[in-house]
Amino acid sequence: MNEGWWVNYRTRRYIALKCKYVDHEMVLRNQQDQDWLGIPASVAKGFARFTPQKDRDALLRYAMKHCPIMRIRGHGGYTTVEFHAHDQRRVLLAIRRWARKFAAPTTVLNVSNLGTNRSVMRTVADLNRYIRDRGATRTVLRSRKRNVRVDKTGGQDDERHTDSRRYQAGR
Repeated sequence: MNEGWWVNYRTRRYIALKCKYVDHEMVLRNQQDQDWLGIPASVAKGFARFTPQKDRDALLRYAMKHCPIMRIRGHGGYTTVEFHAHDQRRVLLAIRRWARKFAAPTTVLNVSNLGTNRSVMRTVADLNRYIRDRGATRTVLRSRKRNVRVDKTGGQDDERHTDSRRYQAGR
């Protein structure tokens, strides 16, 4: 899996990045996609402070800090999920909804909360068991200093696929 997604964990809306030329930054800078994801105009206005491509990582962190969105990117053997939240309940449930639709039970997720600097690696099946047994309100994330296995989760969100052709190089 090499695709990417932006997911609003409050509204359950997501944008799938199906083309390898589509970057999470490109989606954030597109007005139509900002509206779909529920990014407030006041936050979107702040994107202008970040130089395209050069300040990409800072822009992504800024957007996740100020909006209830999470970034998902497949890297072949594992999938990274990044977000910034102090209450992880909605995030974990959104990850579970997403994984039900797009990931296998054996998919390894590297889940990172940039707000608390905690992360965990688990399979989707392990994460689902954790949520079922302990609930989504208990922390599944650990300090990044620990070496912890990660579970997968899934979700069925309102869907909107971006037209990946418009994000190809030169357009």
